[in-house]
Amino acid sequence: MPRENPKRKVRKTAYTEYDEDADAKTNGESVASASSGATAKPPTRRRKGRLSLLPTLAMDILFEVFIRLQPSDVLNIMYTSKGFRDLLAAPSSTFIWKAVRENLEGFPNCPPFLSEVEYAKLAFNPHCYRCGKRTPNSPQWEVLARFCNACLDNMLIPTYRLIEPTDPNTSYEDVLGLIIKKRQGRRRHYLDHFYCEPQVNRVRRHIQNLPEKSSQTWLADAKRDAPGIREHAKVCRDWESKVRERRQEHLAETKLKRRDDIQQRLSQLGFGPALNRVMGEFANHRLVKPGVGLTERIWNNIKPVLIPWIQEREAKRLARSALTAYKILHPDTFLPGIADFLASSDGLRILQDLGDVPVSEEIFGDIGVFMDNWRRTVTLQLAGLVVIATEEHDKSLDQVAHAAKLAKLDLATTVFICECKQYVIQYGHQKRMDEVQRAYMHYPWVMAHPCVSNEHLDSDSKLFSIKDLRYEPEVGARLIKPIIEACALPAETTRTSDMDALDPRLICLKCKHGDAKPTDNTAVYTWRSAIGHAIICPHKETGYLWHRLSDTAAKMAKAAESSIYETKVVGDAAREAAIIQWGCTQCRDSKYRYANNLEGVKSHIKEMHKGSEPAYYRYARCPPGLFEVTLPADQCDE
Repeated sequence: MPRENPKRKVRKTAYTEYDEDADAKTNGESVASASSGATAKPPTRRRKGRLSLLPTLAMDILFEVFIRLQPSDVLNIMYTSKGFRDLLAAPSSTFIWKAVRENLEGFPNCPPFLSEVEYAKLAFNPHCYRCGKRTPNSPQWEVLARFCNACLDNMLIPTYRLIEPTDPNTSYEDVLGLIIKKRQGRRRHYLDHFYCEPQVNRVRRHIQNLPEKSSQTWLADAKRDAPGIREHAKVCRDWESKVRERRQEHLAETKLKRRDDIQQRLSQLGFGPALNRVMGEFANHRLVKPGVGLTERIWNNIKPVLIPWIQEREAKRLARSALTAYKILHPDTFLPGIADFLASSDGLRILQDLGDVPVSEEIFGDIGVFMDNWRRTVTLQLAGLVVIATEEHDKSLDQVAHAAKLAKLDLATTVFICECKQYVIQYGHQKRMDEVQRAYMHYPWVMAHPCVSNEHLDSDSKLFSIKDLRYEPEVGARLIKPIIEACALPAETTRTSDMDALDPRLICLKCKHGDAKPTDNTAVYTWRSAIGHAIICPHKETGYLWHRLSDTAAKMAKAAESSIYETKVVGDAAREAAIIQWGCTQCRDSKYRYANNLEGVKSHIKEMHKGSEPAYYRYARCPPGLFEVTLPADQCDE
């Protein structure tokens, strides 16, 4: 019969004082063993390290080495082998623990109720006394133990929940350590007081199990030691606070020196001016802010990351500056945001070819070419959206000429709608007329719609996207085609530029003759505002019937008086100036830009840019002719 391996005892990491069965174990009970079916693992051969010859040194040399170490170092050595544990735990080695304790500046002396070894374990052994796990928590000096967060929450008993002993001469407050912990309330922080459950159980067992005389003696000793424990706990916490402050100061100095050293090395490479412009972001960089001194090895590791990072920031700054200057010179042009500019093929090519030298302004010398390439790319995207919605998606689709795409994109019947405008169409009769008129967008004004551009966010990551746009062929055939045919033009070939050049004035005959109570005045629309009226026309279910005014009547309508935002204006030019669609050219790239009427923009320039010539522009998303006037019915020839 083969020989069975002997059962191995399980070593507990927790201290017996904080075990529920501590007293039972002290009376002779055996330590818990492994299960009967478990077999012992073969011993592993430890790899010899640099300190493998330490046990072979002479005893006096070992003592000279030990007394120059820190308490945590001696603790680690004590746990390396049984020989060192027996040596350092012996009473004769007390002088070693006292010497290493005095190596720490300001560390409190060992209290009389603890030995030097117990004191060192309590202060410097970073393991929980209950579960044995490593924890960053400081010792609970009041109860002479250290706990992790999980064990601490399980072992704390609020003082108001604890029933005092039946003995009138005994109080838990006199013999137990009191733990004060900060709690988070709904509106404020508050301090709560707790007892440690193992200590409470220990007191109860002593009172219940010991004879009355022995119990009184034990309680008297506990009452005598309690004030000293509390006073020593206060001294230790003050020492911890000072050590923590010194550590924070040293860490801050190390971080500052590391940042200065990196800045000096980058300045020597020519990145000083660029670095000064991003100093706040540079100080918080993940490779700059660690509290580790800069060495040659660390510098060689972080240099390939920091240089491209600085170059990218400087390239973005120069790109934003060049884009701003271009916008000022071309205020009425559809231009990309900084994110679109950098994400374009030209921008990516520049960012990838920066090299290891500082970035110069010459890299964006041909910014006009970049702008043309971006507009061409976006135009093709919109044209592809129109073609995909109207053609079969097969191989022949890829062979459609760009000219045919662009020709269809320029048609007056080609309109787009954004998801954000759906509510305007569904509840158009409840909205203002100017909101309804902007629901359907023509090319190229759709390129500047805030939902597809990054105008609202002004972000470096939001790119131009047509995912929220939808081409509306039915709207073009149902709403816009009757307007074009009323102008005696073919709807299949008429472009938006043709309608803008014609600039017709139209009236809705269905509304003029179909109202139950005819009025003396008739609404006259531009061809763009006529689309907005068609959306909310009360007679749209029976179709549309438009009439184009004669040149004489149209001239009268263009010169008539009307109301824009409750302001009386005369003439189309005044109406365009009164609509909130204008901006200050000098503030075009500002995050605080906003649209205003022309008079408001001029007042802004006068107040904010004194001495400057009035320079303003129309917002690229606002097409002309979004207004209507009212004429006497007898002047509207039919």
